[in-house]
Amino acid sequence: MKGSAVLAFLFFIQHNSFATPTTSDLLPNTEVCGSIKSTTTQDGIAAEGEFPWIARLQYETPSGKKFSCGGALINNRYVLTSAHCMAAKNLPKTYVLSAVRLGDYDIGKDKCESCVDVGIEEKIVHQEYNPENKSQYNDIALLRLNKEVTFTDSVKPLCLPTSEMLSITYDKTNAILAGWERNPTTAESKIMHKVTLPVTTNSECSTIYKSPGIIIESSQLCAGGEDNTANCLELGGMSLISAKDSNYFSIGIISFGVSSCGLAGWPSVYTRITEHMPWIVSKLKA
Repeated sequence: MKGSAVLAFLFFIQHNSFATPTTSDLLPNTEVCGSIKSTTTQDGIAAEGEFPWIARLQYETPSGKKFSCGGALINNRYVLTSAHCMAAKNLPKTYVLSAVRLGDYDIGKDKCESCVDVGIEEKIVHQEYNPENKSQYNDIALLRLNKEVTFTDSVKPLCLPTSEMLSITYDKTNAILAGWERNPTTAESKIMHKVTLPVTTNSECSTIYKSPGIIIESSQLCAGGEDNTANCLELGGMSLISAKDSNYFSIGIISFGVSSCGLAGWPSVYTRITEHMPWIVSKLKA
């Protein structure tokens, strides 16, 4: 009788209230987030307002404000980004992350009518992120904004995976990355672009990164490396997205890749969102 009671208790704690939540009422539903606006799948210049969740991280420096790294708006108070965008190791000592810019499209323009700059109230870096580890596990962070953002045609959140999507690996599927070139030099390169990237299996990615001593784990995802141009759009913290029905969902956050821009045969490594949903949900507050 005593043994049966113990087994019943163990079953309860495994299957009931002690389970880690993977979703939150603080995240928008698919009527609000990640709406697919364009029917054009061709790589190239994105339509204005096509990816309204993209955020640019703004740093205060001795010479003024500078943008470095990106992120994705996930509700009216939070931006999802990479932990390495806040690591002292990766930034000049004089750089202080102070705000995010939402609604940008053409970064070559002096004025942006659709842009909204919002201050940062709190920086939440994953507690197990270690900037010294070259495999960059848990390279994920949240920025809590200092006020609620009003959604417009140019500023809307991206969807995060639902509980039904947590087992999807996305292996051998195509995903989309949107953003700006790393070092834009022409007027066209300063306009937001999009590119389709193939998702590589973790097994294949592990083989590729074995030579530099990097171990790819299940909490990571690899994509790109098929040609010599795709990765040139990559900027730390940006979300890799996948389409489901009428919505885009974040499936990865850019973590690292080879130093050469878009080196063929070398996919870039992303923090896998499905593996980090419990952490994300645990950090959100109203």
